[in-house]
Amino acid sequence: MDAGDTRGAGAWGGRPALGVLKTWAVVLSLCLVSVAIGVQYFVFDRLLRPAASSAATAVLLVAGVAGFSFAIWGRLERLQFRLRDAHAAESAQRRQARALAAASVDIATELDIDVVAQKIVDRSREVTGARYGALGVLDGAGRVTAFYASGIDPETRARLGPPPQGHGLLGLVTTERRTLTVDDIAGHPDAAGFPPGHPPMRTLLATPVWLRDEVIGNLYVADREDGRPFGHEDAEALERFAAQAAVAIQNARLHRRLQHLSIVAERERIAMDLHDGVIQSLFGVRLQLEAAASGLEEGHPLAEPLGDAITRVGRIMGDIRHYIFDLRAEQAAEGGLVALLRDLVASMRALPVFSTALKVEGTPAEIPRAVQWELWHICREALANAVRHSGGHRIEVTVGFGAGEVAVEIADDGAGWTGEPTGPGHHGLENMRRRAEAVGGALRIEGRPGHGTRVRATVPLDGAAGR
Repeated sequence: MDAGDTRGAGAWGGRPALGVLKTWAVVLSLCLVSVAIGVQYFVFDRLLRPAASSAATAVLLVAGVAGFSFAIWGRLERLQFRLRDAHAAESAQRRQARALAAASVDIATELDIDVVAQKIVDRSREVTGARYGALGVLDGAGRVTAFYASGIDPETRARLGPPPQGHGLLGLVTTERRTLTVDDIAGHPDAAGFPPGHPPMRTLLATPVWLRDEVIGNLYVADREDGRPFGHEDAEALERFAAQAAVAIQNARLHRRLQHLSIVAERERIAMDLHDGVIQSLFGVRLQLEAAASGLEEGHPLAEPLGDAITRVGRIMGDIRHYIFDLRAEQAAEGGLVALLRDLVASMRALPVFSTALKVEGTPAEIPRAVQWELWHICREALANAVRHSGGHRIEVTVGFGAGEVAVEIADDGAGWTGEPTGPGHHGLENMRRRAEAVGGALRIEGRPGHGTRVRATVPLDGAAGR
């Protein structure tokens, strides 16, 4: 029922309707009696005998009463239908209001962003009585970064493939930034069609999810359970719910950010404790060992063990520094691979024996987080090997972007790799190769005696995008 029907039902469903019926009853009764008396006096008494005149008047009264009753009954029947429609509309509005209130409370008490998004979709169906629902979460450029659906079983959802990217009617909501009501999806000029296996849908109601002046998502519902098209009341209810959904999404995002900041703060605290406490203590131990070793005569039986101990302490200090970089690298990850490698190279400059530089070639591209970390670990391991085994003085790290791939190269001017295993355990090179292969890439090591070593890890961006 539209607004006009509601107003009409109100006119017949309250005191004005009762007043009209009372007036009709009095007026029609007076008219009926007056007509009967007039007809009997002016017609029947002059044309008929007294007995026949009385009988004719009685028949006239019976016909009048019957006509009056039918008129009143007709009015009462129409009034009953309108009252029933008004009651049904009011009941539907109450149910919708209760569903809206319950949905708002439900999503407001959840802080996990994925759970919040799925609850928004599920509850939007309850608010509008829809069979299907969906929520597309947008980034600052209006691109769909996450898509949640309701009303479709998991098997069907898996067969549909990648989520929609905001084309057709779904994208129209983003571009026009307004509520959209469609009674015939297939007949709409902007409809892009459904993928194979998609459930058929006829009607659509969609509204942007506003957070202040920014659209952070689009909320869609399709096909009411009762088969009726979506009306003005449904659109208003979905818009009110979308406003509550925006607050819930923002709360969940803030909660996730606070958790992230808490983790980062704790990692930073641990890193500071390691740097200012453990490393400084080990540095003091190393100085004492070096002082003791310097006081020994050549060939002394303790000279070699002390030298090994000094070397092991130095390696432990280097490992702890790597752990510190691991703890702090999450903060630099927001700047991408270049920021990660820049910090790693900067940490190497603390070793006065080596001159370390970073060079960037090409235009930095967006790289999946997993690829960033694997390349960072490969670079760290290669730098550690160069420091421990190359005997050189200069290390250059090059990160290159182009031709659908990203490459990281670590080159030193040391003795050159001979292909023989190096270092305790001999696992460093194999670990680097496994890390490169884990993200669809490859590792190549080149070296000539006296001409340094070159470690190059290459990862195709197309193959790594889905990892």
